Amino acid sequence: MNYQDKTREMIQSDQWMMDCLNAAADLQLEDWYIGAGFVRNKIWDVMHGYDTRTPLNDVDVVYFDKSHYRKSSDKDSDKATDLALEQKLLAVMPGINWSVINLAYIHLRYDQQQFEDSTHAISYWPELPTCIGVRLEDDGQTLSFTEPWGIENNFSLEVKPNLNVGLSPEVYAKRIADKQWDQVWPQLQISTGVKSK
Repeated sequence: MNYQDKTREMIQSDQWMMDCLNAAADLQLEDWYIGAGFVRNKIWDVMHGYDTRTPLNDVDVVYFDKSHYRKSSDKDSDKATDLALEQKLLAVMPGINWSVINLAYIHLRYDQQQFEDSTHAISYWPELPTCIGVRLEDDGQTLSFTEPWGIENNFSLEVKPNLNVGLSPEVYAKRIADKQWDQVWPQLQISTGVKSK
């Protein structure tokens, strides 16, 4: 099975998702994707046979603009740019909790390493099925993906911690408990993040 093609078909058949992608594409951002639950939840919904989309907490638009690199420790200097972009998206598609983040300086907010590009940053998101993004290319038709740990993680319905992140088993387990994904998608096979002895 070509997982990218399958996911592409899912998204292209969902007018709301395509509208979101068109709105984000109109911002003409550098190295951008809509990531995390936007793609992950769609796959899980389809795999569970849901006809109605599971509501998203937010729609994560991430991009990587090197002009925003900072040498200082000013963690708030570029938030205004992201907030202005969120307002542009709200003007086109109101009622959505848009979240726009420039991954070129996200390391300053969370005391992380400086990332090389969007894919590098996405590869450090805490759960493997969340490490995925999609964007609409300039032709207005082609969907491209970034999937640093493989899109098959989503189709397997397995939820595992991203070992690159280095979360303790306790912190990871609390994240999973707080999200309550198993209540929404009961077929998920969720790792506790704790290795058996």
